[in-house]
Amino acid sequence: MLQARHIKKSFGRETVLDDLSLDLNQRETLSVLGPSGCGKTTLLKILAGLEASDSGTIQLRGREITDIKDHHRNIVYLYQEALLFPDISHLMV
Repeated sequence: MLQARHIKKSFGRETVLDDLSLDLNQRETLSVLGPSGCGKTTLLKILAGLEASDSGTIQLRGREITDIKDHHRNIVYLYQEALLFPDISHLMV
């Protein structure tokens, strides 16, 4: 189980995530939807350890991982396909 509690993140005066909490059980899939700038990418980067939150905690299988480096978390953040395969962007409609 992945648990995020009271995640907050601001960039300067812009608050992107404000007291966000979520639970993701084993074998569940998470889809994050919303308009541009609402914090989707920021949330995923925080969960993967690529970005630090201003406050809050993250647990994976009951283990606190908030301060664990990204390469020790066993969480993967995949960038959008166009960034991974720029040469096939002409195939996307």
